[in-house]
Amino acid sequence: MDQRWISPTKVQVTNYHPGGQAEYPLTVHNGAGQTETRRWRVTTEANETSVDFALTAPLHDARISEIAQLTSSLPTEPLTALRYDPATRVLTVGGFLPATTREVSLAYNCDTEFHIYARSPDFVAPHFEEAPGHVSDWVLIADDSPVLEPYETREILIALAMPGNATAPGENWEFWVGVTAGAARVQAEMAVRWLVSMRS
Repeated sequence: MDQRWISPTKVQVTNYHPGGQAEYPLTVHNGAGQTETRRWRVTTEANETSVDFALTAPLHDARISEIAQLTSSLPTEPLTALRYDPATRVLTVGGFLPATTREVSLAYNCDTEFHIYARSPDFVAPHFEEAPGHVSDWVLIADDSPVLEPYETREILIALAMPGNATAPGENWEFWVGVTAGAARVQAEMAVRWLVSMRS
């Protein structure tokens, strides 16, 4: 199975100075993508036959045909996906019986939203110092929430732009750029180590 990955895992910046800018492209690969499964308890009102559902992950290609399963716990209630709004990620489903409560199950193929951010490191290289939290304000990410289709690979430009009046955290310092995928509460993080050495 094709796995998600990022490249590179380490960036070294040398001869850096206040007011300088260092750029490096981060390559993100989505792998095989994912299938999202959701369940809701839905109670319809009188005369209500359609319901809107907010999806946590974007429906792949914004196509209703990417829905793998849409079922009701009521055997006499054949549900149908009517439309999907990619801007709001709202799926409208019809076929509900009015004034009734049921469990709705939905499984769909989805694109993956990644989250890219600067953070303090878990550890540092020998002779390097941990960059303080405010260094994340110096990190510019061209797109910090890219949405990738299955198997898509994309470059995201990362830039370190230290203000000219700022004080360097040390002669050698390190911060990380973290990358997570999806909306799960527990996520595996990938990270790029940025090792910065100041001009003598």
